[in-house]
Amino acid sequence: MTISLYDKRVRRVLTALCVAGTILLALAPLHLTNTYLRADTFETITVHEGDTASAIAHRYTNDSEKQAELIEAIIDINALTPDAALRAGQSLRIPILERQRGSLADSSR
Repeated sequence: MTISLYDKRVRRVLTALCVAGTILLALAPLHLTNTYLRADTFETITVHEGDTASAIAHRYTNDSEKQAELIEAIIDINALTPDAALRAGQSLRIPILERQRGSLADSSR
């Protein structure tokens, strides 16, 4: 029995899809630990000249571990490039955790 060129291509595509699906399933739990990625409340801000994702995250939390999670969430939620390049005038959605409301985020503005 010979395998046609079409069958080889189909097998190759199916294999690639299975590998990609496996990778996505393996990485998905990483987002489950980031509470910011599960937030249902957001604040929309406008980026100012010189703002960075890190500086914005620092406005919302002083906890370094939470800052790293918030930076990841800002990048993910706003579909930023991995280097989190921002431009003045850009609007960003910042996830807000329940305990942050009325505290640091409001007092830093």
